[in-house]
Amino acid sequence: MSFDYSIWPRLLLFTSILILSCSGEDEEINMPPNQGENIMITLENKGPSPCFPVIEIVNSSISSGNSISSIVWSGPNGFSSDQLTIEVQVAGIYTVEVTDQDGQSATESITIAESDILDHPPSVLIEKLGLNDELELQLEATITPAIADITTITWSTSESGPSIAVDSVGNYVVTVEDACGLSATAAIDVSEIDLCPYEGVWRTLSVNATSTTSSGGVELSSTINAILLDYELTLESPNWSTEGTYQFQIDFNNQTIVREPRTVMGSGTFMIEDNLLTFNDAFFNYDDETSSMSGMQTSVLSINDEGHMEIRSLTQEIIDDNAGIRIELESISVWERQ
Repeated sequence: MSFDYSIWPRLLLFTSILILSCSGEDEEINMPPNQGENIMITLENKGPSPCFPVIEIVNSSISSGNSISSIVWSGPNGFSSDQLTIEVQVAGIYTVEVTDQDGQSATESITIAESDILDHPPSVLIEKLGLNDELELQLEATITPAIADITTITWSTSESGPSIAVDSVGNYVVTVEDACGLSATAAIDVSEIDLCPYEGVWRTLSVNATSTTSSGGVELSSTINAILLDYELTLESPNWSTEGTYQFQIDFNNQTIVREPRTVMGSGTFMIEDNLLTFNDAFFNYDDETSSMSGMQTSVLSINDEGHMEIRSLTQEIIDDNAGIRIELESISVWERQ
């Protein structure tokens, strides 16, 4: 019997079809993760935290079980980093390249505008708080933080902290800096008047005086002591003012006279130089009666051991223009600062 070899190609084709049809469902060919496709990343500007914008890689298409092998950031002024999150201090374009363990990589960029860079430094002012017990002027920095806490406070005297005490005339500067590196500066001039221990409001503690009064050719000598005092003196260069109630006991020619309490308001100008206090022309109102006095009264000023001001008047001639009275007066008064 003979065999028709011409049918072999058809048999081989038929056999191949049978084999494929009997193999069941098609098998999926497993490829290595990410092979043949690039990973993807997303960047987000998280805003200041607290000083400058923070850029974060918030999403990536790296497959489960895989991990990042490298992060390379670049930006303005040679900026570089290998972190998922960066803080930037300069506006511009920031680019990151992320590579996974399989060598697949992705690149993404984000633009930081000038308006994204917060530049809000703190503010500072200097306040004069008056003299301390050592007669030094106290200066205090009043600070308002902006976006971060204050880290340093430095004075031109090389001192640090919110306040200093000075005893010399000059210009004093304070510089404050916050945690973001932003700073502010304030300056203040200290004058001789600022260092004068006599400026301010004083309440009288005692008054003792001797006087010679001349009127119509008659002279009268007397001693005067205050027995009631509720009296304030304000020295704010170049003006002075006084207000309050007093009562004096006057002794003369073996006689004692207790005057009725009087309420007085007065004002004028003064000058202090070398611890000498000079009151210039003055205006007074005694119990609703007005009086003006011409001339000058010069006194020696001092601060005693208790911190009280003592005014020792030199022998002065005072003329009451309205009453036609000439008075030579020497007195000492003690005052407590309010």
